[in-house]
Amino acid sequence: MTARLRATADEQSFAAVGADIVCDVVRTVPNCVLTFATGQSAMSIYRVLAERVDRGEIDFSRVRVFELDGYVGIPLDDRRSLFAWLMRDVIVPLRIPEGAVTRLRGEASDPVSACREYDRALDRVGGYDLALLGLGPNGHVAFNEPPADPESDAHVLDVTDESVESAVRYWGSGTEVPRRAITTGLRRLIAARHVLLAARGEAKRGALERALVGEGDPLTPASFLNRSADVTFLTDLPMLLKTRPP
Repeated sequence: MTARLRATADEQSFAAVGADIVCDVVRTVPNCVLTFATGQSAMSIYRVLAERVDRGEIDFSRVRVFELDGYVGIPLDDRRSLFAWLMRDVIVPLRIPEGAVTRLRGEASDPVSACREYDRALDRVGGYDLALLGLGPNGHVAFNEPPADPESDAHVLDVTDESVESAVRYWGSGTEVPRRAITTGLRRLIAARHVLLAARGEAKRGALERALVGEGDPLTPASFLNRSADVTFLTDLPMLLKTRPP
């Protein structure tokens, strides 16, 4: 297991380091299996990747993408759905064929069965080569809310009050934020050959500090990523280097 902390001085260097990690995986395994977080921390990384695609420096045309998480019961054409966000900010700008995306279908009439279909499809391709994840203020990754089970498969869950609060800015009010979500499980995230957790801003400091300690606290789901074969915690909070060297 190799865990490292990369702390950059600003958003520009944060995005460049994150993009370098993604590009290294894609260049090494052009048909790699990726999963991408939606959320503000990763957006600058995606913009840098899109610029590199436009300049012909990297090619995502052969990658396969598995949707990371989403809300239950939200139509695909709703711009606030996480799948719409994924398409808008990742799939289209990186010129990934839409047919290369495997859905985690929260809009399905039977989302529990959709979870089983997703896990079977992911197992058939050998799991994630790279999981690019964000970090919730309560320590969640994907929608694995605390208390979390490191052996969990894809599942449907109730969204915590903390996650509802952090999503208000996207939905307009707390009453509009969906209370049910669907997510890949921690078991397959931990098993990813490479994990990149991107966490920007002071609001993430407490959760990131907790995630960096030990190899698993159910109340900080991200801490289970320390069990991964290769995990990088990427942040723009350089003061964290004083408490944990890279």
